[in-house]
Amino acid sequence: MDFAGNTGSGAATISVIVTAPSLAILTSRFVTDSAIANSLNVKLDGYLRLLDRPSRLNILNGYKYELEAQISRVVSAQDALVLLALASALP
Repeated sequence: MDFAGNTGSGAATISVIVTAPSLAILTSRFVTDSAIANSLNVKLDGYLRLLDRPSRLNILNGYKYELEAQISRVVSAQDALVLLALASALP
């Protein structure tokens, strides 16, 4: 409400575009063991380099499986869920 007593409302839409490089940055921040983070990021780099969809999905699945195996070891469950959701949103 403003000084004159007028009220209003609004809405906004925000689109988040996930890329392999942006996911790699988050992976490095969320995963506490640098060797594991590097291993995961190598998979994301491979994802970028492959052109055919089946191979890209295989690489991405490797990222997800390795990340899931590290939950509560070098990445919190909450952070892992964020990374997994973002990985699933990669084009």
